[in-house]
Amino acid sequence: MDELLKIFEPLFKKWFDDVDMSPFMVYMVDCVDASALPFLAQQFKVDGYRGWNLAITETQQRELIKKGIEIQRKVGTPYAIKQALFALGFTNVVINEGIGYTYNGDFNFDGAISFGGGNIWVNFGVEIRTPNPSSISSETRELVRLLILEYKNARSNLQYLHFLTE
Repeated sequence: MDELLKIFEPLFKKWFDDVDMSPFMVYMVDCVDASALPFLAQQFKVDGYRGWNLAITETQQRELIKKGIEIQRKVGTPYAIKQALFALGFTNVVINEGIGYTYNGDFNFDGAISFGGGNIWVNFGVEIRTPNPSSISSETRELVRLLILEYKNARSNLQYLHFLTE
């Protein structure tokens, strides 16, 4: 068998030396053509509200795709939310878990909040610090909220999303 391979090796080398292999390297996200990025986003499950709608620049799109596998492994954790936001340029994110209400007589018992203050362990809030929070549009705020809802665990409730000054 080795002799047969030795005979055909020069022939294969000649055939494949002139072939541009870059179109076949689609998982090299930094090198792939920009037209393939939406398909990779769908494959790595970062399309739509999972971050793609927030990725404005091609660099952000590539970074989001590269973090896609890591994010999918950790879906349902604060880590996944932070990594998705980090890939989109929000580098200072704080997630406050276990936010609860203390009963002070102001709440009516309607099933939403129990007299004991509710299940505070399921409530969380997100603070994103940016240099100029007033420059963030309402559309971007809504897309960030939808991204958080995509990556949070099913039992948790997002209580607030604040954009604060760094």
